[in-house]
Amino acid sequence: MATVPQTPTARKAPIAYYGWLHDQHGIFLQVGGEVSFRNDVTYTWQPVDLPTLTTWAVLNGRCDLADVQMALDGDRVRKCSQTLQGAA
Repeated sequence: MATVPQTPTARKAPIAYYGWLHDQHGIFLQVGGEVSFRNDVTYTWQPVDLPTLTTWAVLNGRCDLADVQMALDGDRVRKCSQTLQGAA
């Protein structure tokens, strides 16, 4: 008797927006129903709850796919690339 392979569960791609949280500029990232914010000065991620998001967050516009990947990788490509290090 043939068996049916387990189908993988579909995942939504991360959605990221440029924006402000209080007086800090950064990127909002929604993954798996949870929203996080990365400050552009310290590059640290912090979770954002719904009341804070609806009261203190201002979303400016959706990030490009390349910007989202760079944010998720933590600038790993820029740190490892000799071409980008030479240009910086």
